Amino acid sequence: MEGISFGELHRKLREEKQLTLRKYSQLIGQDPGNISRIERGVASPPQNEKVLITMANALELKENSVLWKDFFNLAAIGAGRIPKEILSNKELSNCLPVLLRTLTGRKITEQKMNELLDLIKKG
Repeated sequence: MEGISFGELHRKLREEKQLTLRKYSQLIGQDPGNISRIERGVASPPQNEKVLITMANALELKENSVLWKDFFNLAAIGAGRIPKEILSNKELSNCLPVLLRTLTGRKITEQKMNELLDLIKKG
């Protein structure tokens, strides 16, 4: 889901299921105002895994599917966190400093850059 926020994805999935904001909020036991703020990007996505699972289930996402993983990864990113999927991969998480240096414009060696590119291609 390149270039889409958690809120945008959430709204798209909810609307595809033809769930109104009120009906959906009742299903997941959340305040409709909070869900609206999340969808509009005014509030951060929830970080409580149980809440996210409840939301994903209400949206009928298949567990461990690409969409399921995107949903959880975008929730983490939307709250300014590194997704658990990345942190749990030791090889990938060890490359985060190189990636961050690259993104902030600091010089890295060609060898480190090639290592990072190889890792990204594997993923």
